[in-house]
Amino acid sequence: MKKLSLDRVADEFTMIGEHGIAYNPETGEFINILDPDFIDEEDYDQDKELEGCISCPEQFDLHEYSIMEDFIESRTKPREIELLSVAIRGKGAFRRFKDVLYQLEIEKEWFAYQHEAFKEIAKRWCEENKLEYE
Repeated sequence: MKKLSLDRVADEFTMIGEHGIAYNPETGEFINILDPDFIDEEDYDQDKELEGCISCPEQFDLHEYSIMEDFIESRTKPREIELLSVAIRGKGAFRRFKDVLYQLEIEKEWFAYQHEAFKEIAKRWCEENKLEYE
């Protein structure tokens, strides 16, 4: 079995949606888990495709809100801290947060920070599932 790249796993984790993804250690592929209500079982057997796969963290297991809070704490400019802190309050926090990132032109810094946080999650996931990584 080939070692997994933590960068690749982190990239895959950014794509986790409502239904998640799974990793097939035999093929080295990540598989999107589809909504069962939209699967034509005559043409596609998702259960068969997922045999032997390892579940990836679910969207809520990534704790992206906490990552956003940590990112805000890492900032040094009071105006950035204030605008971002206000943006993450209440319903629609993720959208407002990203809007403010673009307004402040710090979105690249956020995506790099998020990627590093997801790499840490990926490392723990690999260790929990006894997957080799680099």
